[in-house]
Amino acid sequence: MKTRLKFVGLIIGALLCQLPGVGLAATIKTVAQQGNPAPPPLTATYRKFQIPLDISDATAGRVVAFGRTKPPKQCLFRIDPDSDPDATAVCQRTTTPDGRAYGNFRDATINVTSAIGFASRVTQGRSGVYRINPALVQSIVALTGDPVPAPASGFLKDLSFGRLTDAGDVVFESTIFGGAVVLGVDVNQGIFRCNGGDGNCSSGTGTLTTVVLVNDLVPDRAGRHFCSFNELSASTYGAVFRASTQMDCANTSEVPAVGVFRVAVAGPIVTVALQGETAQSPGGGTTYATVLLTPAISNIGMVAFQGRTMGLLSTTILYLCDPTTCPTPSPASVAVSLGEVDGFGGIFNAFSAPGVSDAGDVAFGARLRDVVEGNIGGAYIHRQATDTIVKISRTGDPVPGSSPPAVFGGKFPPVAMSSTNGKVAFIDRMRRSVSPRQLYAVFVYE
Repeated sequence: MKTRLKFVGLIIGALLCQLPGVGLAATIKTVAQQGNPAPPPLTATYRKFQIPLDISDATAGRVVAFGRTKPPKQCLFRIDPDSDPDATAVCQRTTTPDGRAYGNFRDATINVTSAIGFASRVTQGRSGVYRINPALVQSIVALTGDPVPAPASGFLKDLSFGRLTDAGDVVFESTIFGGAVVLGVDVNQGIFRCNGGDGNCSSGTGTLTTVVLVNDLVPDRAGRHFCSFNELSASTYGAVFRASTQMDCANTSEVPAVGVFRVAVAGPIVTVALQGETAQSPGGGTTYATVLLTPAISNIGMVAFQGRTMGLLSTTILYLCDPTTCPTPSPASVAVSLGEVDGFGGIFNAFSAPGVSDAGDVAFGARLRDVVEGNIGGAYIHRQATDTIVKISRTGDPVPGSSPPAVFGGKFPPVAMSSTNGKVAFIDRMRRSVSPRQLYAVFVYE
């Protein structure tokens, strides 16, 4: 077990804990709380929060969160910890800009202008990617039935992972109907970017381009092809995605190798990590058994992802890939691994999907085993510059400013991190001694 110096976590809330680019002490602020009024135009109260969740470096309106309300509504809320008025951005079953009704929201991101990008199922068995501008006006990005850009063929079918960048581009993933069949491989999925013009790549003046398609070659792994795409994140640098690869996508007996791949807006796709290849670990002699969950990418191309290893060390690790050194000449470095301690008597035994900043700081939710309290949870940051782990919150910690008093009570808080200033949003439960004894809330650490 690797032991780190955890001095920063021990003094959080008492001494200065510097964020990149910020000269103030970091604090935890409650952004939205179960039982409080949801923002207009709803006349309802918050009931529960869950992913999708994202935070930007906007000066106001910097968090987007998915919430359920009472009376029943399921909405995306644009919320802020300070004086900026909160707003209900969009709700399920309301009318889309193309005259349908929103179903399940599949993703949501917010950028530095407080604009929101998201993917959603809609009525009539369709789906789409949409954006909401800072004035909360909704518009289309791409829809089921739109043609796939040349040189590919076919039509967009099932759209997901609508990721809005600070530059205003939207990167999304879609299955393809009626695509080409190449050497027995159905080109039935791809990753696409919509940019320029009015931002509408369905019926407006935006430009839709293809980032990568099924059966495209992995540029830096001779003879290997992309066979399917999984989770995706995007930034002004480009995109990072998880994908399954084979030497021959038509060979049903070949065992796929899953990897994490980074692509710059105007650059080639680079393999960050690939199943079966060498992985950094505290003990060395280790390879990637697989990569898990959604990877994260910052505006300068920092990538954080979760990998499960095998070989000398079989464990789960949160990795950081700095584009100046990774993957060439060095593989991704270890940020934090299972079995490490948090400095408060807890041992990490599971991680959430990470967030990452331009400084290479990695935010994560964790489940821990505490020697006294048993199974607990917490939100943390690994500071790259000092190789320290900062505690944001931990089960049993007091919730700042709560009246009546409350403590954090979640087991595994999901987190999001902004690119420039490393602000963190997370969802957790509050435990109190009065009724209701448990409340869901959204918090910001900045």
